[in-house]
Amino acid sequence: MKKKIVSKTLAILLAGGALVGVTSCDKISGIIPTETPSNTTGGVVTPTPNPTPTPTPTPEVHAAIELNGVEYKSIKEALAAIPTSGDTATYTIRLEKGTYNENGLSYNGSATIKIVGATDTKYGADVIIKGHGSDMGKMRGRELLEIQGTGNIILENITLESDWSRADHKGDVQAEVLGTDTKGNTVAYNCSFKSHQDTLRTAGKAWFYGCYIEGDTDFIWMEAAGSVALYEKCEIVSLYDENATTHASYLTAPRMAVSSKVGKGLVIYNSTVKEANKEQATYLARTPWSSGYYNQVAYINTTCEGVEANPWYKNQIATEYPKTIIGWKMDKATADSIGYEGNNDILDADTVSKEYSGRKAILNRIYNTGKGKYEKDIANSWDIDGLIAENNFLVDDDSSSDVLSGELANQQFMNLMVLKINQHYVQVLHVKEKKIIIVVVKALLLQFL
Repeated sequence: MKKKIVSKTLAILLAGGALVGVTSCDKISGIIPTETPSNTTGGVVTPTPNPTPTPTPTPEVHAAIELNGVEYKSIKEALAAIPTSGDTATYTIRLEKGTYNENGLSYNGSATIKIVGATDTKYGADVIIKGHGSDMGKMRGRELLEIQGTGNIILENITLESDWSRADHKGDVQAEVLGTDTKGNTVAYNCSFKSHQDTLRTAGKAWFYGCYIEGDTDFIWMEAAGSVALYEKCEIVSLYDENATTHASYLTAPRMAVSSKVGKGLVIYNSTVKEANKEQATYLARTPWSSGYYNQVAYINTTCEGVEANPWYKNQIATEYPKTIIGWKMDKATADSIGYEGNNDILDADTVSKEYSGRKAILNRIYNTGKGKYEKDIANSWDIDGLIAENNFLVDDDSSSDVLSGELANQQFMNLMVLKINQHYVQVLHVKEKKIIIVVVKALLLQFL
């Protein structure tokens, strides 16, 4: 009955011209439902609900300079807000892309400071801190960024650039963009460091990964209190300065205090060295000091272009030890890239595999002159893998170790002896006396293991 009514109605509409251009019911059959739709209830069509649109996330807005999320007008102001004593927490200064013209930045305290550029550009090239020190006439005054105390400094995705040039300042232009005199550790990841003389000066332990470094005179050097500074996968460029009185460039000036526990010093590892202009002479190291220090530097698996055939400038400070232990040295791969045949300063493959095969071995193994051998730096061991994981750094795998297989057994024996002391004398001795015995036993064991 319903179908007949619908057909009759269509016939009337067609006859009256209400459906223009339609000549038969067949052509409009598609607009008439032949069965009840599935989304009906009691003959009433229920509309299909539209999906709820996903809201567009609001971009996170940051100030140009923030310290732990709080806005500051300058980097100097942010550094001044960080506690200087007794606080070992981490404080992060975040910088948006741009150039920050500031002078004489410094911190002296116990906190860990991170300065992070909000960029993923190679070498932090678009987050630039540019300037010079507060007193260019003295060390620990001429640095663009000077860190002292006991805390750590971590730099990530930023450029430190000196504006102190020979064109404007005749004579000595020592102008570190970074100087560290802290007992803590120094870290730089994906950063640039640009100056002419004394670009970088470090103390303690330092690790630069995937960084760009340029200069012309002693532009990678180490303070006497330094133990090791590892430059891994870095691009090092020897500059030509038309305003200089001489055109010779010296990459490193490694100074280390004389000690019975000798760190690796400056280590250029898996890196590249390039000369900016063939008009100059480029040397891998020199010493401005004639005595009183160790000169300690090593070039490992580093490609050198434009370096002098005799890569060392004059002579290192003489010691009673072979240069391959304390002195200027390189591995065969580096020597081959220069065409250098060596002068008792090329490391053998066995030493390279044990002592220079990765960051853990380089940073955490020292030479004990009393024992005449390498060993783990127990007193100042650095958990470099933990640091990498905590900061989400993307780095090459490291298969090296700070403890060799034979040394591991000795370490386990010492740990067992300490455990026995704790177990057998805990009821007899006071805590203070027990600690003294443990220290003495450790010292004795270390003399013989």
